[in-house]
Amino acid sequence: MTAAWRALSAFVGLATLAGCAGGGDHPAGGGGRPTRRAPAATFGLSVLRRPQTRADELPGALSPAGAQPRYTRLLGRLADRRFYLVTVAARVGRSRQPQPILLIAELLPHATRAISIGGATSAREIRAGHVGGTSSTRSSSGSYSTWVVGLVPDGVARVTVEIRSGERQTLPATRNFFAAAFRGRGDANAPMLRIVTWHDARGRVVKAVRYP
Repeated sequence: MTAAWRALSAFVGLATLAGCAGGGDHPAGGGGRPTRRAPAATFGLSVLRRPQTRADELPGALSPAGAQPRYTRLLGRLADRRFYLVTVAARVGRSRQPQPILLIAELLPHATRAISIGGATSAREIRAGHVGGTSSTRSSSGSYSTWVVGLVPDGVARVTVEIRSGERQTLPATRNFFAAAFRGRGDANAPMLRIVTWHDARGRVVKAVRYP
C-alpha cells in the first residue's frame, strides 16, 4: 500500500480493500509546490479531457469529502454497481497545501455514500498501476462475489486480470477503466489479485502489474 493511499484513506475515511501494485513508484509530496493545472493535464487521461455529461455527475451528498464535482466522470457499470473517477484535494506526505488526487469511487444502489477504491497523486502512479483494488460481498450461503477494478493510462486497450486461484479474465479497457467480476468461496479480507496485464490495441503487452 502506498503512502499516498494511506493518506487518502485517512482523508476520505471510506476505504475498502485496495490493491496496491508492486513497483518503484512513489507518491508526490515532500513539500513540493501543489500543481495548479486541471486534472486532465496533471494525470494525462482522456476520460478527463472529454466534456462532463449529466451521467458523470455524482450527487454531492454521495461524494467523498473534498470531491471536486466538475472533474467527476462515470467510468463504468458492473452488475448493480457504478464506478466513478473522482478528484479530491488533500494533503499528502509533508506537502503544505492540498493537491489533486484521483480515486475510483464505487456506488451501490441505495448507498448513502460512495466507497473509495484506490488513489493516485500523479500520472507516474497511474502508469505504475497504483490505481486499482477489489471489493467483495458475501451471500447468505457463504460464497463471495469480488469485483476487481482499476484505472489505466491512455494507450491501454485491453486488460487481463489474474487472481491467485489461477482464474483469469481478459476484458476491454474503456474510459481508462476496467472492471471484472469473480465468484467463489474465499476470505473477503484477503487480497485476490495476482497480476494485471495491460495490452495495446494490437494485443502487445504494455505492462504487467504484480500484486503482493
